[in-house]
Amino acid sequence: MKKFFAVLIAAALLASLAACSFGGSGQTPPDPQPQQGSEAPEAPSRDWAVGEPVKKSSDRFWVMNNSLTEENVNYEGRYGSGSYPVISGLKDEALQEQINAAIKERFISLIDSVEIPPYLGSKLIQARLDAGKAKVEYAYCYGTIQASFENMLSVQFYKYLTLLNDDGDYLSYNQDEVMNLDLRTGKEIRITDLFADNIDGLTYIDNHIRSEIVKYDSFNELSEDEYWVDTGLRLDGPFPGIEEDQKYYISGYTGDLILIFDYDTPWVHCQNSSRYLSIGMGDVNAYSGRFASGQSLFKEDAPNPFIFSVYDDSSKEKNEYESKNYEFSGSTGYMGYSFSYREDMPWGQMQYLKPDDYRLKPVEDRFKQLCDIYSRYYPGNVNANMYYSTYYGQTGPYTNIFSNYTLSYYTNDPWGEITREGRDDHYVFRGQNTEPLKLEDVFVPGADVRALLKNAFEANALGSEADWVPNNYATTKEQRNGYFDAVLDYGLDFTIGSDRLYFYINEGVADLFIHQNIGEGLNQYALRNLVSYAMYKDLGMDNLSIF
Repeated sequence: MKKFFAVLIAAALLASLAACSFGGSGQTPPDPQPQQGSEAPEAPSRDWAVGEPVKKSSDRFWVMNNSLTEENVNYEGRYGSGSYPVISGLKDEALQEQINAAIKERFISLIDSVEIPPYLGSKLIQARLDAGKAKVEYAYCYGTIQASFENMLSVQFYKYLTLLNDDGDYLSYNQDEVMNLDLRTGKEIRITDLFADNIDGLTYIDNHIRSEIVKYDSFNELSEDEYWVDTGLRLDGPFPGIEEDQKYYISGYTGDLILIFDYDTPWVHCQNSSRYLSIGMGDVNAYSGRFASGQSLFKEDAPNPFIFSVYDDSSKEKNEYESKNYEFSGSTGYMGYSFSYREDMPWGQMQYLKPDDYRLKPVEDRFKQLCDIYSRYYPGNVNANMYYSTYYGQTGPYTNIFSNYTLSYYTNDPWGEITREGRDDHYVFRGQNTEPLKLEDVFVPGADVRALLKNAFEANALGSEADWVPNNYATTKEQRNGYFDAVLDYGLDFTIGSDRLYFYINEGVADLFIHQNIGEGLNQYALRNLVSYAMYKDLGMDNLSIF
């Protein structure tokens, strides 16, 4: 590709001197090096969606998901393949049809086009393509619903195009288009309407962009490795500030605003590909009120809350790795440790992520004890490993902590497993609290936790998870009810997810109940899956204290 790129630059410099150098046709070639975005005509004024006043942003860490069903439609085009989303579930079916038609039209206009995205030098490449000196080697395009909440729908279309030059070199491009829609009207949402009225959205974004800019006098200063590494935004010209029609989409996982820079922003160095920048919206957004409606827009109007995931400042995250050996009876045991934590965590949380000797020593002693025992039965022929790891994740204000250790023993010759044992622990903390939450803390006082969980588990069995239980392994409601009771009687670890509680069951207890009460041959993995989570919408928002 470097050779192809060099040829293009040389051709661009010589084109104005010798028309015959462009395919020998004698025709004057197009401008060999147009500025990025120069081909695009000035966009007409858009008919933007009109939202409701939102005087101040709130610190609410959750949104209400749209009760829509999404399906992907595969498409085979002239130059490539891909897929686009189709939505269902709006009460206004005429508007739903209009939105789906607009999504399909935008997708097909991308996948079936052989126009080169108007990056720097694109006119010259387009001329080679039109003259048969290059051809489309491969193209794909997919449309993705990135966010669907609070009556907003954010769709990203991504196209990847590979050209084969007549000298055998390849050149690749990518192109992004977006649709950010108000589901009340189907109109596009202006980027400034994502911010509360007391926030100057364009200034807020501009300030964030300035903090991300990486300045170089020329790209020749970059080493071979640096050239392809994104460490920020690189400029090809003065930063003019963004416009209200800036391309963006919303992350449905974090609520972040994702800016897309390409040929429409020629001041950003893009080469032939889009650049992306994520901006946190936690304390400035107007998500919960801007496109509110007096009544639900959806056929299924049960509350469907979603808690945003949080990604920490990487400068605060620490990862520690350690390994050591344990020599025993002619064999060597391996002991590995991996601890991830955030340095500003309170000690009450840190103790689970960076365990001290009080927590480590019993595990190490058990590992060594089993090493010595098995070496008596398999002298000089024991492969022993101990792994102890911790990590964490954050959902809204909740920190989920995961701790695991595994002890495994094998014979080397012949190879075979002797035994394996381990333990998984899970803890949930809210904010800077140092006491982990109990399961009953997730629910409002007086809630019948067992009944609510069993109803949610049964909803899993009757809903999309029903496919996990094949017909020939099907269970009755009474059998499932007994299974749920057995799992709950033993106790459940849990963590807090974005749209559900996750549960971690004792598999031995669960499988014993299946063996004793349901019968052999049942798909125990399918039944485990039914009790592995409970959706907030099935538990009922009014029964939960975490919002």
